[in-house]
Amino acid sequence: MKYRVRHTTRYDYSEEVPICYNQARLTPRNTPRQQLVTTALEVLPVTPVPGRRREDYFGNEVTYFTVQDPHKTLSIVVTSDVLVAAQTKPGPRETMAWDAVRVHVATAHKENAMLAYQFAFDSLFARATPELERYARESFPAGRPLLEGVLDLTRRIHAEFTYDPTATTIATPLEE
Repeated sequence: MKYRVRHTTRYDYSEEVPICYNQARLTPRNTPRQQLVTTALEVLPVTPVPGRRREDYFGNEVTYFTVQDPHKTLSIVVTSDVLVAAQTKPGPRETMAWDAVRVHVATAHKENAMLAYQFAFDSLFARATPELERYARESFPAGRPLLEGVLDLTRRIHAEFTYDPTATTIATPLEE
């Protein structure tokens, strides 16, 4: 299936900005199921000075540009055409047991396992705690298929928590 994806980021400043240096990660990636056909980046209402492009650690294209004209608003618009292949999804009970996946990801020397393993550690904004483990453990008894456990955990989170955008920031620890 072919998709046209349009993403707009708009900045409205309280005062005129004389110059800005930017990096954008807005280009869809090529993956085994997704092929980028075309992409175009527009910066409005001013013309940017093009910079370099590079690929980041995760395979995203990073585009650098500078705006050297004074401006109070800035819009970055990316329009991309992408071909996406159909995906067959396993049934929740057809996936490997979560505890076997944990061992596989930690010990297998295969590319997919190593790619997944990097996400098994604490980050600056999400640290494992005994309380969080107890909460998740209810959805992951020994031997439960991974996808079945994931679907149960996400269902519980959706049912038991209310999102309040004013209650926290990105720096608020999960235990709070």
